[in-house]
Amino acid sequence: RYIVLETLDTAGTEQEFETVFQYLSTQFPAEAQKALNLNTATAIELESVAGLLRKEAAALIAHRGKNGPCKKLEDLKKIAGLDYKKIEARKERLACM
Repeated sequence: RYIVLETLDTAGTEQEFETVFQYLSTQFPAEAQKALNLNTATAIELESVAGLLRKEAAALIAHRGKNGPCKKLEDLKKIAGLDYKKIEARKERLACM
């Protein structure tokens, strides 16, 4: 909590810090991370964001090219060579759009 104040070489009370924190958090809210669209994601995105191995990313891209886009994440269960548990574990960050 005091990293900001120490970095600025400024001392402050807990109440002052809380006031500054509340101001900053309301004026500059964190943006929610957009979900990765698995229908358009590159192999690198599939590996880094979805946590897939290179061969799993290739299997998903090949399946997508042959069968068209997925409509829901559960559609990916039928892709041979893809560990769906990885998709399930990151479902908040992934989408079929």
